[in-house]
Order: sequence, then structure tokens, then C-alpha cells
Amino acid sequence: MEHAERLKTLHGSAFATLSDEREIITYPCVSGMSQGSLNQITKAQLACIIRPRVEEILDLMRRRLAGSGLAAEVTQHLVLTGGGSQLTGLPELASNMFGRPARLGRPRAMNGLPPVAAAPDFSAAIGLLLHWARGDDKLGARTEQRFLRTGTGYFAKVGEWIMENF
Repeated sequence: MEHAERLKTLHGSAFATLSDEREIITYPCVSGMSQGSLNQITKAQLACIIRPRVEEILDLMRRRLAGSGLAAEVTQHLVLTGGGSQLTGLPELASNMFGRPARLGRPRAMNGLPPVAAAPDFSAAIGLLLHWARGDDKLGARTEQRFLRTGTGYFAKVGEWIMENF
């Protein structure tokens, strides 16, 4: 799994281009009798493996969203978060499948957070913390501010924890 994740992260894409047919990726075989030997795949072949899985995940998301009753709330655009959101071509594929613009979610710059926390990998976690800190108990509703410190406060400690644990 570790090697597959590395292949996806370094070379994966939701779309294959003409130049991807010529780009060869070498990776270690991790199972069977060939374990330890090296295999090769084109970047285009890798995209052809990845894309159906991504389409399957996006379709599942679309069906769950439709069944949740929140589809009406998501009218303008999609915000993709998490490490997988950085897959090349994902915003375009999501936009095509959902019929609305899609973009990568990135946390706003905040004092006390390390630069690594500004990546899409952490955008959902940071967004949930901000949502809670602002007192957003319901979608679209705002109540009193619970806390919001900068510099060496709460978010700095969260940032330190992220750096230490990831």
C-alpha cells in the first residue's frame, strides 16, 4: 500500500495526456515471486488505473450528498480538501461530474500555524477548528465567538501538534 500511495502522490493524475504515454515510471514489485524486482508503467497507464477509482469515489459522494438533503446548500462550487485533493486533474474531474466549479481548499493564513498546515491536507481539520471557534453550530449559522487566539495561543499549539505527529 505504501508504494501504491507513493506512486499516486508522485505520478498520479485523473487525466492522461499525450506526453504521459512516453513517461515511464519504475516501481518495486512488492508481492509474489517477483518481489524486490522493478516493474515499469507509463504515466498514462497509471492515470487509467486511478481515474475509475476517483470517478467511483466522486459518484458515491454525489449520491450521498443528494441523499443527505444538503445538495441544495451546495449550489455554487465544490471545495476539495485533504491529501487526495491534490491529485492532478481532480478539480476538473469533480467539476465535470458535479456540474459546478471545483477548487482546492486551502486554510487561510493564520498566525501561529506552521506553513505545512496551509496545505490542502489540513484544510478540513483547520476549517472545522475555525468553524467551532467561531461558534458555527449549524451550517450557515453563526453564534457567539468561543475563542480565537493568534500567535502562541490555541492554533499555535494545534500547529505544533500537527508538526509533531505528521
